[in-house]
Amino acid sequence: WDADGLSCKYGGFLSDIDRFDPLFFGISPKEAELADPQQRLFLQEAWHALEDAGYSPEELDGKKCGVFAGVNFNDYPTDKFAADIRFFTGNATSILAARISYFLNLKGPSIAVNTACSASLVSIHLACESIRSGTSDMALAGGVQLMTTEQIYILAGAGGMLSAKGRCRTFDDRADGFVPGEGVGAVLLKPLDSARRDGDHIYGVIRGSGINQDGKSNGITAPSAPSQTELTTDVYERYHINPETISYVEAHGTGTELGDPIEVQALTDAFRKYSDSRQFCAIGSVKTNIGHPQAAAGVAGLIKVLLCFRHGKLVPSLHFRKENRHIGFKETPFYVNTRFTEWTTPPKTPKRAAISSFGFSGTNAHVVVEEYPRPVSSESVSQSSQIIVLSAKNEDRLNAYVGKFMAFLDKRNSNPLPTLADMAYTLQTGRKPMEHRLALLVSDTDELKAALNRFIQKKPDAENLFLGNIRTDKAASGFLFEEEEGKEFIAGLVRKGKLGKLAQLWVSGAHVDWKLLHSDQTHKRVPLPGYPFSKDLCWIGTKDQESGTRIRRSAVKDDRGQDSGYP
Repeated sequence: WDADGLSCKYGGFLSDIDRFDPLFFGISPKEAELADPQQRLFLQEAWHALEDAGYSPEELDGKKCGVFAGVNFNDYPTDKFAADIRFFTGNATSILAARISYFLNLKGPSIAVNTACSASLVSIHLACESIRSGTSDMALAGGVQLMTTEQIYILAGAGGMLSAKGRCRTFDDRADGFVPGEGVGAVLLKPLDSARRDGDHIYGVIRGSGINQDGKSNGITAPSAPSQTELTTDVYERYHINPETISYVEAHGTGTELGDPIEVQALTDAFRKYSDSRQFCAIGSVKTNIGHPQAAAGVAGLIKVLLCFRHGKLVPSLHFRKENRHIGFKETPFYVNTRFTEWTTPPKTPKRAAISSFGFSGTNAHVVVEEYPRPVSSESVSQSSQIIVLSAKNEDRLNAYVGKFMAFLDKRNSNPLPTLADMAYTLQTGRKPMEHRLALLVSDTDELKAALNRFIQKKPDAENLFLGNIRTDKAASGFLFEEEEGKEFIAGLVRKGKLGKLAQLWVSGAHVDWKLLHSDQTHKRVPLPGYPFSKDLCWIGTKDQESGTRIRRSAVKDDRGQDSGYP
């Protein structure tokens, strides 16, 4: 990019947006090259969201699963290829959501939503409404935003919206605009009762959501405090939520001199209908960390809150020194959280957060989300043997998958590892079995790590480690186990608990109904590492597979002139 003349020379950028795994999704490299990279990125993120939830494509095939994707502009430079039909489908906004439904044969609504900065939170609300109405049994929802040219910098800069200093100083008196950012995120939504019944991992519970429109205001892009107050009040009244029970607000908070005070005043007016208490609720904005990811801003805020639930912490809102002179926090229910601290609530009161997202289109969204009690593990110290299965499209990706899983097992934080039985169940039933396969027969996580290490050390003949390629192994077996007798034989092995034979047959390409192995037990789907997609270069005009064509974009510098990564 040519940064000369731009009012803001900073941004929160994603890496590898010119990379994609087209063959994984049955897309030709040429079609992928012509497609809006936002389509490609959201497709991969949606796949990972389903993996994280523990749902395989086979389980979703033909189901009423909706897809609601927030998307803004597309500035991918494809003008010279406009006559190609692959350009037509690859850059149509409607296809961004529909491509996921097509690939997985999902039968719920598939809708791309463009309300600008509120698009992903509006998508989440629409997904909730679709589930409530019965048009979806579950739904993928989220958003994506990339900037492949300096277009947004030129246009938003001309409107005086961007920070010349390169910081989103939300609620601060030095606020001078936002810093553009990129992002992608997706979540899987289900009715709470269904999620409990199906043993799903639940990150949080959406207690209520709503959307509205500013109508006529001081300008078509100007925020409206009355409309924001009306929206939040409506959500609290409709879903019987007392805002006194909300202990954190993830604000829209773009860091503008007048927009931030309007948002705080609107929230204060809504809260005051229930409580006169002051400064009991923390407030912050993820935009101080990653910039303003526009169409992905709402889902970024939701994921931030869900991670705070998971770790029981509140994270600081950055760049806050002296409050905006037009706010006066001491007279409001809010205080800006500037510390990494425990998220505490009164006894028997769950952690509850509100998330706001306002589009410059005038479309506003507000969501209230609540923590879900962590389930207590019932697994004893003594564990039975389990079959851990991993598979990939090729040997290189299988090696990468094993590396991701090793890193996951070695990670130590406040959240303990899932039980071995739940990991086995999730990998067996919640992943698509692919060509290159690895099965490990282990009885605890130490054995699992040792077995994965043996694989990395190229010792496939080690005891209880099974490795196969179904293209060769299945052909050699003459597809014996696809016949009815073969299926009955495998079912018999499952009933008898012949784990070693099952593992060997599975890596050879035999279909195993793993649920039979767990029919007398209750297991949960648990979040585990997702598939390591290949990073093939897919960018117009580039032949060299080792280097992309994107011009290197400015690194963000902190106040001391060092790379910080925080706009």
